[in-house]
Amino acid sequence: MSAARREPDALELAFSAYDPDELWTLIFAAATSPGNRHRSVTLGSSFAAALRASAAPAPDEYQPLPAIQALSDLAATTYGIGPAREDFIPTDPTQTVFLAVGSEPLRAVPGLTERPVADLTRALRMAEAVDGRLHRRFQFGIANVVNVAMKYGDFCARHLADAWVPAPDLALNDEVSLPDAEYEATRAFLNLNPLDHIELGEADERALEWMTNSASRATFDAESLSSPFGRYLRFAHSAGAHRWVPPLFIPEIMAHAVRELVSALDRDGQARRALRSSCLNQIRRSLWRFSNSLIEAPPRSEGVESPLRGIDVQWLVPVNPSTFIAVSVIYVPDLGAAPPPYIGSVELAKQVRSQSGPVPVRMAGGRQGTIKPGAEVIPLTVFAAPGHIAVPQAVGEAKLALEDLTWIAETATSDDDLYAFARDLSAPDFPESFGWEAINYWEPWTANGKSFFKGGVVPNAVYFEAHAGEAEWDRAVELSDLEVALLRVGLPPIRDLRAAEVAPGPVANVAMIAGDPTYDATRGVNIAPSVDGWSLALTESPVAVARASLEEASADRRRFFFDFCGGLIYGFAALGDRWRFAHQEIDVPGYVLYLHASETVSGEPSGVVTPYLDPHARAVDEPVNFLWRIDVEGFADSANGDPHAANLLTADAVARFHQDHDIGRVEIIHCHGPGRGR
Repeated sequence: MSAARREPDALELAFSAYDPDELWTLIFAAATSPGNRHRSVTLGSSFAAALRASAAPAPDEYQPLPAIQALSDLAATTYGIGPAREDFIPTDPTQTVFLAVGSEPLRAVPGLTERPVADLTRALRMAEAVDGRLHRRFQFGIANVVNVAMKYGDFCARHLADAWVPAPDLALNDEVSLPDAEYEATRAFLNLNPLDHIELGEADERALEWMTNSASRATFDAESLSSPFGRYLRFAHSAGAHRWVPPLFIPEIMAHAVRELVSALDRDGQARRALRSSCLNQIRRSLWRFSNSLIEAPPRSEGVESPLRGIDVQWLVPVNPSTFIAVSVIYVPDLGAAPPPYIGSVELAKQVRSQSGPVPVRMAGGRQGTIKPGAEVIPLTVFAAPGHIAVPQAVGEAKLALEDLTWIAETATSDDDLYAFARDLSAPDFPESFGWEAINYWEPWTANGKSFFKGGVVPNAVYFEAHAGEAEWDRAVELSDLEVALLRVGLPPIRDLRAAEVAPGPVANVAMIAGDPTYDATRGVNIAPSVDGWSLALTESPVAVARASLEEASADRRRFFFDFCGGLIYGFAALGDRWRFAHQEIDVPGYVLYLHASETVSGEPSGVVTPYLDPHARAVDEPVNFLWRIDVEGFADSANGDPHAANLLTADAVARFHQDHDIGRVEIIHCHGPGRGR
């Protein structure tokens, strides 16, 4: 940036007449208020102008501060901000969402980005891939940027959310207003120094310095496609203090900063290989949701050397013996200035439709294959990038951003959903369409009974409404309690699970990948790793029950454990306030219970349900792990004909467990024990 002094604009000059602290407080409060989300460009521009004005010499006397509506009108008039510039109303931040960052559940704000949850997932995935390279260069990495941004957002939400007034039905022409309670909460909040309340490591602090700019240089570029504030989360003024941005702008600042760090590695071959591999690994995991076997070349552990330009078929996903999804991958930084001459999956699908004989397949990694006559091949192209992208559709093709694919894998209800969606989207007679990103196609497709034009005439052209990505935030709201519970029992966060669902109770069921995949070199097939199922009671403290591996067990025994686990979890959940009261003075974040089928063993404690505590010493912040060995036949005999026996058997095991190991006051379970029934 040039060192030459920049002349202040008209809004700066007007703002310099007001007390900078009062002006900052008012604009910060207005930009934070849920009721002003429809004027984010105006308020962001005002905030930047107020920052620059604060660096100007103080007048002899400040003028009285106008109302926020008058200030907003002045900014809109000065910068020509009309309805066309204020064309997006962000999601209501009053909905509570906790997202896992490291070992902490942090409250998130949706901000101005289309898919803030996907942005976080992408950032953490890339951090695993290239933070080692970034630390060598900057002494901090992507994970540190995420820590700073997410912890600051959590700090804002925890202090301000109680005063927020929900505004779910805003319109673009609504006035700017500020409830008194929100203003007073903001005034008190701005007296706090965030660094006194946020725990940052040395690398986090370096990241924060990188995300800090001078107040005199503050800009808000409303035409920016990523972040009008750029990477800057904090601004320093001449007095040595700092002004932080309102939480509305945090998600896009974080995403922009992450993208900027990745772009610094554009000429780093090792980093580029690691990022390609990271994308392929995420795509592979998503595809395993729809098929346990993927036809591909042997995965390379050292990284992907060749550019991913979509020319090859990366995977064939078997749908049935004669139907496949052909998947090509484009890593956007590999495209360069020239588009690929063709897309491998699209060309393969065309050849299969037009030829009656076998069709050769060029697979990534040099592997050659053959599609037999009579087969059906559906083309799918997946685009991956360091930031959010919206991939336009084309007739005869199905195109997804990587984040679209992961969303489909998370929300699909059938193994055939990806096939059916890609088939409909890539059909040669699918009309010309526009819908920004693929989630805007997926959501109405699923809502319409998994069909675009069910029972109607196919139009000549169709427009799909934007912003269906809000469904991602809605799901995060629904799963927020589960995200917190998973951390407390030591299980992976939702983004790393195969599947997650919550039910009234409150209870949840999750599936997580266990072990490693198996590659069959003879057939060229990558077989998905096994999946473990868990059920959780979302209590305080939460209880997670793992179902033992029962593949070789009889159908009756598997059914017993399914019913037993369900009844047990609902029993814990039914305790509600009693369970919470019993844990008020117990430093136990959660419980993990493993169930195993066994018969009575000579020399060991006997009983239908026999509890064992993990013999390893437990840290204060770790969950309690224990095992129940269940004599299934004995349990069935004891419970036969007695509707209360199942409750008493499990309650007795819980009571004996806590009596033997002095975990705490949970003897209430003996009276209100979990049973098999729901």
